[in-house]
Amino acid sequence: METLFFIIYINDLPRHINHFTNVVLFVDDTSILITEKNYENLNQKIRLTLYFASRWFKANQLVFNLKKTNIIKFSPLHFLLSQLITEHNNTTISEVPDTKFLGVQIYSNLNWKCHIGWILPKLSTVIFVIRKLFYVLKLKAL
Repeated sequence: METLFFIIYINDLPRHINHFTNVVLFVDDTSILITEKNYENLNQKIRLTLYFASRWFKANQLVFNLKKTNIIKFSPLHFLLSQLITEHNNTTISEVPDTKFLGVQIYSNLNWKCHIGWILPKLSTVIFVIRKLFYVLKLKAL
């Protein structure tokens, strides 16, 4: 029930951030997507987005946790720019090479190596358990 109230409460955030972003809200996770080919324009859009988001959080008496905020830049390998570093309210938000988005580990060049490396140990554990239970449980239960 708390999740439903939170979703209703935060539902107007996308309208208050700005017109050049796409906001993805999923339960208590918020992602903001900004597209821009020019590095300086991208930095400006990030700063404006952070400003409008923090204003909305303050107006709604919520905490904008900048320590949990990161920036990931998606670009092909041949299109490397200098790293994005943005400061907001005396907190530095640095660009990260990978991040978790809705349970999927995403790397900045959009390959699957990072996610595969993250999920393989988990799959290995599950396969081990299934193999051990194979002689104890019926096939349908497995």
